Amino acid sequence: MKRGGEKLIGLDIGGSSVKACVFQGHGPSARLVGFESFDISDEGILNDSELHRGIVDWLNSKQLSNGSICVGVPQYQTTMQVTDFPAVKPARLRELVAMETRQLGGFTDEAFVHGYVSMASGHGRENPVLIGLCREQALRDTLSSLSQSGLRVGDIAMGGLALANAYFSLHPSSLSSDTPVLLLELGHLNSFAVVVCGGQVLFMGSLMFRGEQIEPYHDEDLRDSSSQSPLYRAATMLDSEIQNIVEHWRSQESEPLSKTPILKVYLSGGASMQRGLCQWLEEAFESKMELLGPEVGGVVRPDLTIAYGLGLESAGCSTLPLSLLPEDEKELRHRISRFPYAVAAAVVLVLSLFLVEVLVWNWTGNALGKLSRYDIRLSESEGLIRQIEESLSTISAHELRLAPLVEGANRGGRALSALESLGNACKDGIWIHYLAESSSYRDWVETDAKRPEDTQQEARTRGGRSGRRSRNIFGGEAPKVADRKDDEQEEFPILTKASDIEVSGSFVCAGYAAMKDRKSFSETKRRIGDLAKNLSEGEPFSHVDTMEELGSGHRPELAQPWTDFLRRLGGQQFMPFMLRLPYRTPEIDPVVLNQLRSGSKK
Repeated sequence: MKRGGEKLIGLDIGGSSVKACVFQGHGPSARLVGFESFDISDEGILNDSELHRGIVDWLNSKQLSNGSICVGVPQYQTTMQVTDFPAVKPARLRELVAMETRQLGGFTDEAFVHGYVSMASGHGRENPVLIGLCREQALRDTLSSLSQSGLRVGDIAMGGLALANAYFSLHPSSLSSDTPVLLLELGHLNSFAVVVCGGQVLFMGSLMFRGEQIEPYHDEDLRDSSSQSPLYRAATMLDSEIQNIVEHWRSQESEPLSKTPILKVYLSGGASMQRGLCQWLEEAFESKMELLGPEVGGVVRPDLTIAYGLGLESAGCSTLPLSLLPEDEKELRHRISRFPYAVAAAVVLVLSLFLVEVLVWNWTGNALGKLSRYDIRLSESEGLIRQIEESLSTISAHELRLAPLVEGANRGGRALSALESLGNACKDGIWIHYLAESSSYRDWVETDAKRPEDTQQEARTRGGRSGRRSRNIFGGEAPKVADRKDDEQEEFPILTKASDIEVSGSFVCAGYAAMKDRKSFSETKRRIGDLAKNLSEGEPFSHVDTMEELGSGHRPELAQPWTDFLRRLGGQQFMPFMLRLPYRTPEIDPVVLNQLRSGSKK
């Protein structure tokens, strides 16, 4: 016996022996690997339970108990019918078959299990369907007994259909034949006949003949027996039953098949090996007789035919597969057959989840490591930011301290640049007699308008000056010196704080424009406007305009000497004017200066 891979077994439980046909593989790849038989006639078996336990022990000894087994149901326990249904979808066909089986079983209170298989069209049938029925209780009793004995049953099939499938497998050319063929199974306790034609099963019927009637005369040749011998009488009864069953088939078959002669008969079963039986029946039936069965060692074994057909059903390579398992048993076996796949899927799922968990753990570990490094860098950056802020504060303080120097150093240059721009812009008849920063101009206007005459003591307090407040070199007022004790020494009695500096954003200039007469007033105003426009388009000023338009203060004392001088000239008219000259780009941005002051205070 070859081993390896799952074994698919067809098990024929006969009256005197049990036969097993073993296949490996499933479907088209299935291959026959061997046969086994078990003689139960001498075992003293009393009932089915003992029989089934004995079968299990025998299968264990042959290492076949773990295979998937298809058990045959005796033909006398089943009913078969061929019905020609219309061409419908599979779901609708299932409903039609169920209705047909309910009608077949409607004459009894018994519950039936049915199965069906579609056959090839032909012989007057467009969509023939073979329907098999069996009492449900009989099937469940058999399954229960086998299961209690420890036998794993994968399927249950009809013995008559197993005979037909064996014939189709052993004679593939019969699938295209148009001639009916009679198959006879002569068993120890039951016999039956099957009529097939061109891949269709046309009829199944049981016989009263039993093989045990002729087994005692196994060594005798039927052709040499007298007409009074028990062997001859049994053969005569078999011939009569064959004639009757053929006539019964013809009576329910439609023409022209019912009138077609049966030219060939195949015998199977243990009783078919009786010496001279095949030749005797051939003469009596007037048809050619031949043994049907698989070859074992070059010898046809008709006693193994049913087991071979059941093996084809178990291996899924039978021509007409039909199962009589109850629906709940089919579902259970389907689940059992799929259980390894479910286990494999569960293992794959668990491994996948484990792999995902490992990947997530690795990813989270890496992410946590990155976050930890980021946290360290952020902590370092926070310290660096504090250092940068401190450095910026220090820089701001130093810049603020340098602001007076920058302002004072650039003031002379701005004045020279302003004088150069005014000189270039002034035309004939226009001259400038006053130029000063706007902060200085406004400061003098406000202080002269509001301050009373200084006393000698106040003048000495402001650094020994009299007549006006003392001014520092940046144009601002010198800060007042706080009261000090006489013994305190001060290196610089007058200081200017960087935070007190006032950035001047413009110059103020005053001048005269000559007029021919009073009628040329508008022309003179236009000339002054052109002067302001020319100054705005050049450097270093922008948006130059007259002081009167801005409503600024007036300094009459600045123009008084020139007014007196011009009056003495006589006959000549002059128009005084004042211009505000804003810087195009301030030397120190006031916004930046305010930020520096704010940083200094912090």
